[in-house]
Amino acid sequence: MHRLIWRGSEASLPGLPPVIASLLPARGIDTPEKARAFLYPDEKQLNDPMRMENMDKAVSIIRDAIAVDESVVIYGDYDCDGVCASVILLEALRGLGARAEIYIPSRQDEGYGLNCAAVERLAKKHRLLITVDCGITSVEEAALARSLGMRVIITDHHTIPALPPDADALLHPQLGNYPCPFLCGAGVAYKLSCALTGTNILPSLELCALATIADMVPLLSENRALAALGLRRMQVTRRPGLRALLSTAGIRGGEAISGTQAAFQLAPRINACGRMDTARIAVELLTASDQLQALWESGVVGLVAGRLAERYGYPTVALSRDGDTCVGSARSACGVDLYLALSSCGDLFSRFGGHKQAAGLTMAAGHIDSFRKRLSDAVAGQLQGRPLMPETAYDAVLPLSGITLELIEQIGRLEPFGTGNPAPVFLLKDVDVVSARAVGAEGAHLKLTLSQDGSILDAIAFRMGSRAGTLRGLCDLAVTPTANVFGGRTAAECRVEAVGSAEARFITDEKAEARAILQEFDSFCRINKFSGAYETADQPPAPESAQGTLYLSRTAETAARIAALFPGLDIPDGTRRDPRAYNGLWLCDELRCLGPYDRIVLCDGLLDVREAERLRALYPQARIVALPRSAPLLRRLEALRFSVDEMRALYVALRGGKRPDRSDPQTEAMLRVLQSMELIGPMNELLPMRRSDPQCDPLYRLIQGCET
Repeated sequence: MHRLIWRGSEASLPGLPPVIASLLPARGIDTPEKARAFLYPDEKQLNDPMRMENMDKAVSIIRDAIAVDESVVIYGDYDCDGVCASVILLEALRGLGARAEIYIPSRQDEGYGLNCAAVERLAKKHRLLITVDCGITSVEEAALARSLGMRVIITDHHTIPALPPDADALLHPQLGNYPCPFLCGAGVAYKLSCALTGTNILPSLELCALATIADMVPLLSENRALAALGLRRMQVTRRPGLRALLSTAGIRGGEAISGTQAAFQLAPRINACGRMDTARIAVELLTASDQLQALWESGVVGLVAGRLAERYGYPTVALSRDGDTCVGSARSACGVDLYLALSSCGDLFSRFGGHKQAAGLTMAAGHIDSFRKRLSDAVAGQLQGRPLMPETAYDAVLPLSGITLELIEQIGRLEPFGTGNPAPVFLLKDVDVVSARAVGAEGAHLKLTLSQDGSILDAIAFRMGSRAGTLRGLCDLAVTPTANVFGGRTAAECRVEAVGSAEARFITDEKAEARAILQEFDSFCRINKFSGAYETADQPPAPESAQGTLYLSRTAETAARIAALFPGLDIPDGTRRDPRAYNGLWLCDELRCLGPYDRIVLCDGLLDVREAERLRALYPQARIVALPRSAPLLRRLEALRFSVDEMRALYVALRGGKRPDRSDPQTEAMLRVLQSMELIGPMNELLPMRRSDPQCDPLYRLIQGCET
């Protein structure tokens, strides 16, 4: 189940192409002057770094340290933002003659942010400690550093606590009146570097762009200029490590680099180093002096919290455990203020920092159960009864004929895309899905052919391969227009971001459905107790809320009837358990647990009382409601039934060497009963002849309806 939300604006700007004019106001661009600045970012849009509060103090302290040859340590973080921030400041300091080095804590052993053990070690060698992308919550650690004779400069961008640390200088874009209060950690480090060097354009701008996009800060005002200008420089970068990174991501030198590529192909490779081993690998990559040194291999692990939050629409915390310590990454969803929710559990953390969309934390493993409950309560308090549901925002409604190469070219003028400036998404209403087939490894994705008012277009839906059998007919689709280059030709197509209301189509296969029922009968024979714990109803009950009811059908005809009766039901594929338990319609071939449903409605009626027993075991908390047996189900059951004489004739044919047609439900039913009576084996091999009465066989009695 997926909710589609309009994020557009009724306003428009004159003098621009219609699509661009309609998209900009929703991004806060409401005047022609702002539009020009947004569409044509340049160096003039970079703010004077001295406008940041305490910047003069930080610069003075650093210059004094360089003047007396004091050793400087840059204390960073192990994600892309922290690594890039560390390298940016390192290059600026060394360029000014400073003796400087980087320290990034181990994700597993030390966790996020400053820690006292590291501060004590570093104080023996260094006189100046500068944090990047961390430190804003490190009250105790900053005090320890100063007590050990270190001067401390904290540069950070995470949420400022009520009691910030007492540092010699504290740089944060939300202090004072700095024009761009949502810089990332690398952005703050870059502005400090600019202040130190006296120029707004440094070779490290490309790293600032990568971090700005990766850290999910709004790509508006100065952030947009940093990202756009940095991506242009990255396109022709002379940095060996970055060239190696581009190569491993399949991006050719000189090729334009999009915000999407930076976020999903480059940044995860930097993040992988800190998650797998140590961010030192990433630092060495970005500071490598030659291409040979830069070529490295690193597995790219999935960003678990982000992927789960995206897939399920739930705020997610992913923890990795090492002994008694857990280090976690958190990502928000559905508008939940993640920092606020996590702050309510702050006493459980040894370290914690972040913002509304993302956070990092370290905690004792013994707190996990308390943390799970308290975080759930905090999220529920924010939601005020609103069900968590995956959401996709769209900018405008568009006919299928409107997706053209010209549109794609116009949209490209809004790059780079990211937080605050997402890639435009359009709603196709009542578009006809002519075909949908699973493609890719294990059929993970969906290849679609769409049609509307004579226009036909191809589309791809990633990670939706399970809907190949049900997604047909008229649908509302949220899509991103894309250009497909194949065989020297470029054509417009679209990427499906989400499926809204859909006319669920269920393909009738009477033989397959009858064989599935036979398989269920075979499993029911192993159930020996019958509680009969189910209710009956003449009509299918309506959903009581957005979650909790599973409509279970055994035939495509009945599934189609229920879909028409209750539009908008989720269509689970029957293979994955979903903890959200949105109201769903399941064309079932084999009973299994799909989630914590509290009501199961048997839309085709009860196969047998043992079906209720099996459902009770799978869904112990659920009410089971059985409707009268449907006409389609009665036809499937009749297709399985046979006489004793018919089974005897098949047995004689088997002894004569005839091969049976197992695609026929009745033949398959007779073969299963002969196996149950131990007259033939699983491969239809003949067993020793024995006298046996079919009327005493439980499978035969189920097929004939004697046990119902």
